[in-house]
This record gives sequence, structure tokens and C-alpha cells, in this order.
Amino acid sequence: IAKGLSLSKASMKIEKYLEIWIDLVSMTLRPKTLYQYRGIVANHLIPALGNNKLIDLSHAQVQQLVIDMHKRGIGVRTIQLAHAVLRRALFAAQQTGLVSENPAIGTQLPRKKRAEMMILEPNQIATLLNAATGSRIEAILKLALITGMRQGELLGLRWGDVDFASSTIRVRRQLQRLPKQGLAFTEPKTKNGIRTITLGRKSLQILMEQWNSLERELGQDQKASALVFPSTIGTPWEPRNLFRAFKRMLEKAGLPPIRFHDLRHTAAS
Repeated sequence: IAKGLSLSKASMKIEKYLEIWIDLVSMTLRPKTLYQYRGIVANHLIPALGNNKLIDLSHAQVQQLVIDMHKRGIGVRTIQLAHAVLRRALFAAQQTGLVSENPAIGTQLPRKKRAEMMILEPNQIATLLNAATGSRIEAILKLALITGMRQGELLGLRWGDVDFASSTIRVRRQLQRLPKQGLAFTEPKTKNGIRTITLGRKSLQILMEQWNSLERELGQDQKASALVFPSTIGTPWEPRNLFRAFKRMLEKAGLPPIRFHDLRHTAAS
């Protein structure tokens, strides 16, 4: 009573609270992250805890949730995400005085084995680029290997982001396929994702050749709003189609089936 709690707030079910919280937090989340959060809440948190009163939730119940998910063979990453979502929701409840403490703090979580980093060796890079010579993905592979840009950042790059005079690229957006929404341009993955990359002479030459290639292919002059790496008809390039083309190129070059993102690791190495 001293904290301003009403009887209705004190007896609120976890299911009701999570539904209210996810609507509030939706204003601060990226679309793809919000989709993940809603899935975690609907598929894991509400079925396991939803019928309990928020004020009665204990550390032991949160720990049991993790144990039960692990026993059911749910992946470590999903368990970690479910716990992170619950901890964030309960932190908000604590901040607003609905609970006195956060029972998700101190939970023991399973550890995910760190996967070995996959990169291409210098001779493998040469083999890949040799196989890609003259292909549609040659330029994007080269720029990925040189700059370390993510696939979505490359697909979201516009000619207006390329400054030939100062030899720089400004990374401002990424192209993503959002669940139930289709292709969309969103902000880069992290806060530091908006950045300026300095280019060398070779990179500028690659981009100039890409400009000329698109003029021949699309039959029209490129504009600042046009994409550097579009589809064959000038629309955003479907990431899955690029990935398929990348896989075929790896097979053609006789290289291991790495992810496109491993080109970023290769650049960093």
C-alpha cells in the first residue's frame, strides 16, 4: 500500500503482465527483435508461468523453467533468450513497483559451446574470386572480403552512400526479410553499425565497374537512391537468392560450405 500498489496489481497474472509489457517495449525494439520476443513470450514464458501471480514468482520457478526447457531439448540460444526476455520484463515490473525484486537474477543457464570460426585462407580467397570472375556476385564478394560489411549492409547500400571524391562508403541501413512483412530496409544491426568505411583504389575500381555493369544491365542511368547491388530488374536483391548464388560459387570453386557472414570474419582475419 505504501508503494502505491492496488489489489488488482498485486494479483495480476504473469500472462497479463507479459502481454502489457510486450506492447510497451514494442516501441523500442527492431521489428525482427520484436518478432523474436513475441515468440518467446507466447511459446515459452506464458505456457510455463502465465497462470501464476506476478507477485508470487520466485527464483526457484525461473530456475525450473530453464531446467525444463533444457530437458525438452530446446536449444541453448533459445533458453538464453527466453531468460533474457523474462529478466527484462521483470526488471520493468520492479522499476514500476509491481514486484520488490527480480527473481530472474542469479539463474544458472546452460552454456553454449563456442563454434570454431570459419574463414577462407588466402589461396581459397583467390580460388573463390577466380571462380566468380564475370559473374553477377563477383563485385559483392570482393567488397565483402575487403570491407567486412555484412550481407544486409551490402544489399542495402545505395549509390548515394558512395563518395568517390573522398573514397568512402557510408553504412546507413541494411536489407532484411522480416517475418510476415517481407523485405525491408532497417537500421544497421548495432549502434556502431552506422559508420564510414575508407576505401582503397581497388575498391573504388570495383564500384565503378559495378556502376557500368548496372547501366548496361538495367538500361538506365543510376541515381543516388538506386541500390549498388540490386536484383536483375533493379529491385532489392532477395538475401536468400544471393545466398544460393554464393553456395553455388563455393561448390564451383571446390570450397567448404561456409556462410556469407564468414566473409566478414575472413576480412577481419
